[in-house]
Amino acid sequence: MNSRLNAFKAKFLNDRVQANRRKLAAQLRNQKIGQKLNIAFGILMVMTFLVIGRNYLGGREAQVNINRTQNTRVPTALASAQAQANLLKMLSQVRAYVATGDPEYRYRYQGSRQKFEADLAQMEVLANHSAFDIRDRVGKLKQTYQVWSELPDQLIALRDDLLENQPALKLLDSQGKKPIIIIQREIEEMLDDQQTRSPSATNTALLLDMAEFQSSFALLVSALQSYLVTRSPSFRFEYNALAQANQNAWLELVAKKQFLTANQRTSFDEIANRRTEFFRLPPQMFEIVESDRYRQELFLLKTQAEPLAEDMLSQLDQIVTAQQLMLAQELKKANRSLNQAQLQTLIWGIFALILAIAMAFWLRRQIAEPIKRLTDVTRRLQDGDLSVKAAVNSTDEVGKLADSFNCMSGQLKHAFVTLEDKVTERTAQLATANQEIQALNQKLKTENLRMSAQLDIVRQMQHLILPKAEELQCIEGLDIAGFMEPADEVGGDYYDVLYSDGVVTIGIGDVTGHGLESGILMLMTQMGVRTLKEIRETDPVRFLDTLNRTIYKNIQRMNSDKNLTLAILNYAQGQVSVSGQHEETIVVREGGKIERIDTIDLGFPIGLEDEISDFIDHTLVQINPGDGIVLYTDGITEAENINHIQYGIEKLCQVVHQNWQKSAEEIKQAVIDDVQRHIGQQKVFDDITLLVLKRN
Repeated sequence: MNSRLNAFKAKFLNDRVQANRRKLAAQLRNQKIGQKLNIAFGILMVMTFLVIGRNYLGGREAQVNINRTQNTRVPTALASAQAQANLLKMLSQVRAYVATGDPEYRYRYQGSRQKFEADLAQMEVLANHSAFDIRDRVGKLKQTYQVWSELPDQLIALRDDLLENQPALKLLDSQGKKPIIIIQREIEEMLDDQQTRSPSATNTALLLDMAEFQSSFALLVSALQSYLVTRSPSFRFEYNALAQANQNAWLELVAKKQFLTANQRTSFDEIANRRTEFFRLPPQMFEIVESDRYRQELFLLKTQAEPLAEDMLSQLDQIVTAQQLMLAQELKKANRSLNQAQLQTLIWGIFALILAIAMAFWLRRQIAEPIKRLTDVTRRLQDGDLSVKAAVNSTDEVGKLADSFNCMSGQLKHAFVTLEDKVTERTAQLATANQEIQALNQKLKTENLRMSAQLDIVRQMQHLILPKAEELQCIEGLDIAGFMEPADEVGGDYYDVLYSDGVVTIGIGDVTGHGLESGILMLMTQMGVRTLKEIRETDPVRFLDTLNRTIYKNIQRMNSDKNLTLAILNYAQGQVSVSGQHEETIVVREGGKIERIDTIDLGFPIGLEDEISDFIDHTLVQINPGDGIVLYTDGITEAENINHIQYGIEKLCQVVHQNWQKSAEEIKQAVIDDVQRHIGQQKVFDDITLLVLKRN
């Protein structure tokens, strides 16, 4: 009975589960495609966030260790190593200054000291983020440096103070100077007194003994000073010999004391006392010179500065070693954390991949297969089977699309009957439209021919008014060559060379833009300059102001926004007047030396404002034989190669400098060839104009 009841319960539960599955499957099948995609992508999104989260948690510890290494360990180790290098430099430079006294080492020491203190300050900041032992070591290093930093100044001061630096010399100065002066004074008085006595044999012998004593004493003092300064054994040997000679001379004087006058005996007694006082000093001086305290700065360097520096180097080495050890440990931890994060990412990634494949199969059954069946039905309709019907198995978009397809097939079947009439009507309409298009094309072709003819006329006019080579050759004393090549059919660049009454007037300008308007403005500028030249207008302010007002009013009449930069140069008897705002004027001296004149303050763009006289100025340039001027437009300096690198005025000046010994034509051609090589296959976007003037 129980077994039958259990079997019934199991069957009931199984049927209920199956019913729930069928109900869920029907609900999912009837969901809209967007909702199905949202469910699938939502599950994938959750799995993605889980993978990212696990990867983040796994890599966080590694990132912390890496950040600590990057922000603290490496900078601290680097700052410590730099501090070691700068400390060694300071010690070396102090030693060098003590040894040579060269001020250069003193200046270098100050620079190394500033760098070391900067390194120490950086280490102190970084130590606040490090372990306690690092902070403690940096603190001890700072304390040691505070003690050490006072020593170099003391060493430098001692090196600069000879007496304070050398105790033996100081002893000679403080205690030996007075006896030496008194002895030399008294023996001088004895000699003066002796020279007034009668020239007997006894007095003459006594005079010689006094002179021997004086000279030997002076020489032994000099030898003593030399030995104290140099420690040279030769000076010590010389001193001993002179001291013995002086002692012998003194004994001779002692033996002949009875022959001295009363005044001489007084001086003699004073010398005896001072000799005893003086000769007590050399043994003390020799002891000092032959000891470690011979020079105070060397003694201080050896006993204090160098041991403290060694201590600081040891402390820095300990800091570097500790940082390297912690760096290795943290990198090891980071590597372990990264390995764990990679393993976790791989496991979760595989799980996400399996789930994605399952979702892909599910979406294929829910979306792709119904669409494929609908596509087969559509293909049959395309083949002409207007009676085909699509099966409607769900209420989602595919089901609605199948229902709409069935309606459409019926409508197509109805429309097919009336299609031929509509095709005939549409064909007639297309024929009419085609005739209108052909007429419009013919009109456009005629207009293009007219515009091309106009542009060609303007281009020919531009070239016709350019100065001819034979005109330039007729100008005495000058070698002139010009070049102009527009970027389009009609360019906006202008240059002209006019000669009359011994004055050569040169104009160069650049109209904004290209095309017909720019070309016409260029022609108007040439005509205006020619007119002002013919009426002999020489004042640069009136010249440019009159030309500007003329051009400005024509531009207003044309309703155009064009304007131009323009420079006017007047040459006569070796002097050039430059006025107007344009590119820099390049002045070239006989040997090829380049001078550049900025024209920004010499004028104002022409045709932009009605009144520009307040902005016009001029400058004078002396042109000697062999000198010259190079003028150009920005089409040269702003010419770009395939990498969008501009040619530049520096390159232009370099080519002019290298070829200045040649003729103007050869210089011009060298520049143009170099510009064209720079441009290469790149499209030319601006007009190129160049004018070379060279005084013979």
